[in-house]
Amino acid sequence: MHIVEQQIFSGDVFKQVRTSSLLNGKALLASGGFSLTFEGSTPVSVYHLSIDNAGHDFSVKAKQHAIDGVAKIFRNYGAVAIYQHDPFYPDYLWLAEMEMLHPLSSSPAAYREIQDVLRSLTGSPEGLIYSTLTEKCKLLANLNRAPVYPRTMRSIQALRKLLFKYVTNTSCDIDLRLKNFMIRPCTGEVILNGPVNWLCDVTPDWHASLMASGVLIEDWVHPKFSAEILQFPTERCC
Repeated sequence: MHIVEQQIFSGDVFKQVRTSSLLNGKALLASGGFSLTFEGSTPVSVYHLSIDNAGHDFSVKAKQHAIDGVAKIFRNYGAVAIYQHDPFYPDYLWLAEMEMLHPLSSSPAAYREIQDVLRSLTGSPEGLIYSTLTEKCKLLANLNRAPVYPRTMRSIQALRKLLFKYVTNTSCDIDLRLKNFMIRPCTGEVILNGPVNWLCDVTPDWHASLMASGVLIEDWVHPKFSAEILQFPTERCC
């Protein structure tokens, strides 16, 4: 197993997911604090495996409301396994296939523009995480004053349209740091990639299914997400 994977995920359940038909043989492309990114089924997609569903949920909501400026989700498998058993707060492994994006550092000009945006919104060019309701409400008020550049316009619009839903309906942290802004290679635009943290919406029935089966993945999609499947891209350009 790759050393980076060992540092983030371990155990028999993770090994079963890693060796499933979807991820078996797929190269590890990147790692985050709570996620891994693997080669996708096409040259323009990646498999994203996480112990937090908030980022996938953000992309799903963007699709439902026809909001661009957010990482596109092509296929959402939902919770595919129980990662850590806990009678009250279990952790799950969440899987989705998403568009391939490039790091913000690949565009120095866009990097400087997002630093300017974050300085305006958070007071720091690196950005901040917001956990309390007071902090989140202050951030929402600041969104209307954020500078807008041609490359950053869609991502800022997405923040304005979607963040209110998370502040009012969930307890998710709002994660506005540089790492959650990326570049869509075919347009050069700045795209949001999971600017919210910590969401778990597994139903009791689905939890029971995972308890009984261990891993539910392969080429199957959770019925809840069947309407969220997008047509896969066949070319490198959008």
